[in-house]
Amino acid sequence: AIMKEVMNKEKKFQDKWKEEQRRQRELEGVPLVKSVSLSPKKSCQVNQLEQMLGGTSNPHLTLARGRLHDDPQALLRYGVSKEGQGRSAYLNQQGRLQPAERYGRQITASHEYGW
Repeated sequence: AIMKEVMNKEKKFQDKWKEEQRRQRELEGVPLVKSVSLSPKKSCQVNQLEQMLGGTSNPHLTLARGRLHDDPQALLRYGVSKEGQGRSAYLNQQGRLQPAERYGRQITASHEYGW
């Protein structure tokens, strides 16, 4: 019950603060424009439909044994893990990268030794 009261109090404070900010912008003459950003990412359903209808090419066909793919995100978005594609192929490729390639710098002390 106490947590619920605290949450309600916080919500009221946020609403009050937003309203004060909106009034301040109106007084300053700043136009109230709501920015809507559309995500360039596609849902998994759209990706699957494109694959089934042949809208995208299979990045796994161009993957040679032992070589790394140019676009790891393409591996992630195409196929299913059960067939060794999709997430499975992506993680397999990322696991073959050295920490310096993965992170661009040393993250932990163990990166100095044998990684």
